[in-house]
Amino acid sequence: MNTNFTWSTSERGEKAILYKNYLYGLRRENKNGSFVYICTFKSCSRTITLKDNTIIKSNGSDHNHGPKLPENVQAVLCGLKRR
Repeated sequence: MNTNFTWSTSERGEKAILYKNYLYGLRRENKNGSFVYICTFKSCSRTITLKDNTIIKSNGSDHNHGPKLPENVQAVLCGLKRR
């Protein structure tokens, strides 16, 4: 499994993950110390689970929408929003 992801921020300024050009927001922290992130697209239920900054699980369903902006464009936009 490809575990390369980038820390980013959502449109509301919350901590998010950019993984394979899809943006995920934090949903919950599990008792075992792992974190569940869900796709930020409202009708998409794709999730990934992180533990120790490593993706340990990704549900098998595909996204029901196209990817977000490329990583470099997303990073520039996040930088502009913080100013």
